[in-house]
Amino acid sequence: MHIRFRVSAAGMNIACRRLGARLRNALAISRLFIVFNIGPTNLEITSDNVSEGVPAEAEHDGMAFIPCAVFQGLVGTLPFFQRRKIEVGFSKGKMCIDGIVFHNRLTTLRDFCGSTCYGFVGDRSFQPMRSPRRL
Repeated sequence: MHIRFRVSAAGMNIACRRLGARLRNALAISRLFIVFNIGPTNLEITSDNVSEGVPAEAEHDGMAFIPCAVFQGLVGTLPFFQRRKIEVGFSKGKMCIDGIVFHNRLTTLRDFCGSTCYGFVGDRSFQPMRSPRRL
C-alpha cells in the first residue's frame, strides 16, 4: 500500500518552514521523527507536539513517519517547485516528490487502523495520480 496526495508546493513549503522554525534545538531534531497525517482533504505535519496543517487532495490516506534528516531534505527542495501543485508519495523506506526520491530505511507507513504498510514507490503499481473528473 502507498500513501499519495497532491498539495500546493507553496503551502507545504510555508508549513514545513514554520514547523522547522519551532523545532529549534538541532541536537534534539536529529533524533525526532516527523509525522505526516494524510486525510482525504488535508495534511497535518507533526513533531514533538507541534503541528502545521495544509489542504491536500489524497488518493491514499494514512500516516507516514520520516526521520528529521529526510524532512530537512524535503524543506530544501520545496522552493524549486514554486507555486504549482506537487504529488507526494510515501512507501516503506521511500518518499517521492514529483519524481525526486528520498531513500531512508527508517521511513515507515501506517494506515488509520495502525497496521504497517509496505510497498515501493518505484514499482509499477505506483502510477501518477489522475486529475479529478469534471462534471
